[in-house]
Amino acid sequence: MPPITQQTEHLQTSAIDFQKKNEVEVSRLLAHFQIGAEVEILSTDDEIWYPGKVVDLKLCEGLEELTVEYTTLFTDQHRLQKLQDTITADKIRPATPTSDQKSFEMMDKVEAFYNNGWSSGQISMVLGDNTYSVCLYTSMETILFKHSDLRIHREWKDGVWKMADKVKPDKKRKAAASSQNSGMDNVFLRRSERVPKRSRDTKTPFKSDRNPALTVIPEIIPAVDPFSTPAEHKLSRLQNWMTLKPGMHETSLSINDNKIRKSFFQSMENAKKDLKKEHIDGAFAMLNCRRNENAAWFHNYKIPKACFLPMEFLNCLLSDDLAYKKEKVKGKKIFNDLFKDTVRGKVYPEKTWGEDVDVVYGITLGKKSNVWIGMEIHLKKKRITVYDCFQKESNSIDIPQVKKLAVLISNLLVESSGDEVDKVKMIPFEIEQAQGLPKTKHPFNCGIFLVKILECQSLKIGDMTKINDDNALELRRTLSCEIFNQFVDESFGK
Repeated sequence: MPPITQQTEHLQTSAIDFQKKNEVEVSRLLAHFQIGAEVEILSTDDEIWYPGKVVDLKLCEGLEELTVEYTTLFTDQHRLQKLQDTITADKIRPATPTSDQKSFEMMDKVEAFYNNGWSSGQISMVLGDNTYSVCLYTSMETILFKHSDLRIHREWKDGVWKMADKVKPDKKRKAAASSQNSGMDNVFLRRSERVPKRSRDTKTPFKSDRNPALTVIPEIIPAVDPFSTPAEHKLSRLQNWMTLKPGMHETSLSINDNKIRKSFFQSMENAKKDLKKEHIDGAFAMLNCRRNENAAWFHNYKIPKACFLPMEFLNCLLSDDLAYKKEKVKGKKIFNDLFKDTVRGKVYPEKTWGEDVDVVYGITLGKKSNVWIGMEIHLKKKRITVYDCFQKESNSIDIPQVKKLAVLISNLLVESSGDEVDKVKMIPFEIEQAQGLPKTKHPFNCGIFLVKILECQSLKIGDMTKINDDNALELRRTLSCEIFNQFVDESFGK
């Protein structure tokens, strides 16, 4: 048995070795995951990688733990507070290196940005216009993606990025290839075993492309189709609700906490009266709900993120008495909190301008023309497009009103961000008028025309031939049915 002094020295040596091991583990973490580094975090079901960054790291009882903050996940519905979590080192990897991959081929293993994270999948079809059909491993769905939302699949192993294994050719195909290369003409191959050989490039007398790229047009689903005919059971539900005795239906339906009564739909289907504010608000509320309920479709077809504003927003913004607070701050006019809260996404429609949406749509009453005019406010392009559909009025009669609104919106965006308007160089919104719109001869059709025009514009639908005077009453009835079925209790009529 060795002396006690030797035993003590051995114990001391072991302790020093254990400390060095911890230091090596921490240094290995620091090498790849420094605080502030961009990373990707694996979901709990090991299927989706979410982008984020490292906030803190530590080694607790030999287990490597990191505190991360997600880039695309939030703890609140207003998307103000980003989600943080503590994870182990095996659930994280560095941000995937950027790739200059110009195109993908059939059966390529890729990762697609879907539902705020990167999901693995395989190219199932190559379409035109840099669009690909991808089968996602997570849900086995086949979804269309643009090239910009795809990247080649890589795996993070042992601190190194590795490409995904390519599909190896089977023995028959390999033997067939070697037979062709060796000039063995007496080997006859079945069609399925033949190796395709690229033909020589040939010149053509035609100047245009022989096979031009296909243009992928969004397949409008019934849930968002602006011209779909309501199902029979939906029409019956509205008719049954309208025949209820007085007092029975008054609390059965509400839109944004506003009770809707039978007179709402009766006046909406009156062909000789224009839509009222509450009708347009109801239509816009329905369109906002459709966008939320069918978010995946809008994302897959790259439909611009948008929302529809309540009628009072633009109307009140144009009124100095309603737009600004009564008390001035440092001698300057300050917008009422309601307008800033709308821009920040704190109140209906609960979309943060510039983050959740890039485009907002609204309708207001033209002070000179006394008919409804529509607007598309593009936040990134800083442009307001004016939509008017009444044939008898000059296209520029309400432009001074729109110019005032363009200045107000610019100031409101700056003030809502927390900056002082006077200290920021203002970039005015450009104003343009939409051309080639459907026109009506009757001022009482302006409301339904503009609702459907803005709906089509938000969906990037160019064919608006169904918006015409002959079809106006049918459009009113369809819209009436859609609004009712969107907001009535699901149990009604069952």
